[in-house]
Amino acid sequence: MRFLILFIFLSLFPPYLIAQSEQKQLALNRKSTKILEQNAELEKRITKKQRNNQMLWFTRGPVLALISVTIGYLLGLFGRKKGQSNP
Repeated sequence: MRFLILFIFLSLFPPYLIAQSEQKQLALNRKSTKILEQNAELEKRITKKQRNNQMLWFTRGPVLALISVTIGYLLGLFGRKKGQSNP
C-alpha cells in the first residue's frame, strides 16, 4: 500500500520538479531576505534624517525668535521720534 502511494506521488510530482521548486523557493527566500534587509536599512536612514531635521528646527527656532526680539527692540529704540509738544 505504501509503495502504491509513493508511486502515485512520484508519478504526479517527479523528483526533478520537486528539486526545481525547492531551488525556486530558496531563491525567493534569498530575495525576500535581501529586500527585508534593504527595507530595514532604508527605515534606519529615514529615522536618522527625521531626527536631524527635528534637531535643525529646534536650533533654528530659538535663533529666529532671538533675532525677531532683537529687531523689535532696535526698532523700538530707533523708531520714529515724536516731536515735543509746546505747552
